[in-house]
Amino acid sequence: MMRRILTMIVALGLAIPVCTHASDGTESPFSFGGGARELALGGAAVTDPSDATSVYWNPSRLSLAQRISAGGMHSELLISGSVYQYFGLAVPTLDLGGFGLGLFRQSIQDIEKRDSDNLYLGPFDDSQLRLYLGYGRSMGRIEVGVSLCLDHQSIDTYQATSSPGLTLAASHRSDPNVSWMEEFTVSALTRNLLKPGIKLAEETYRYPTIMELSSSVRIAQPNGATHAIQPFITLRKTESIPVRLYAGLEY
Repeated sequence: MMRRILTMIVALGLAIPVCTHASDGTESPFSFGGGARELALGGAAVTDPSDATSVYWNPSRLSLAQRISAGGMHSELLISGSVYQYFGLAVPTLDLGGFGLGLFRQSIQDIEKRDSDNLYLGPFDDSQLRLYLGYGRSMGRIEVGVSLCLDHQSIDTYQATSSPGLTLAASHRSDPNVSWMEEFTVSALTRNLLKPGIKLAEETYRYPTIMELSSSVRIAQPNGATHAIQPFITLRKTESIPVRLYAGLEY
């Protein structure tokens, strides 16, 4: 009974329609994602992210973690003094599912500050952090997951912490009855089901709701050969932004 209730809750959350609100802002800078492998796959590897990045890409996959895993990335962006960083952690348990933690950081240093007369007033920094806490649990061939996020932004003398954001995820695995085809996975996510809002000055800005539908399949040579390829496809709908397609291929 409890499994049915949890499955219904996830299904209802994923079925909520995407609506456009004038007060909603653009996507978070952290919607770029984290993890070298996931970014190399064009952000399409939602059905099978690495354990350390699952808390962001797909918290339902935390339920499949086999060991404690940690990972991170550091990237210097095109703007001088600008960096983009990620650190993630996945902790499995024997009976309670898997837990995850993720931390994003983006900062730009030494931005010129000028007054209305274009007089230089010195440099200032812009720094933004996002914390993710996630949980995933398997129910047979269905995995369900949830993650909460918080943003903290600091621009010059302004500082603010956002309200919580909520992501719901569900994945289903199946084994096609074909000798050259292995695990087929479909995942559905609703990001920012609870929209995080942040107020730095006079107005509160909220990130829009994002819905994703992803699939992947592992294609391998029969008779236990070790060579395989895995294509990934993800469709993403962000409120007033048209549907976008992401694709990747892993050997």
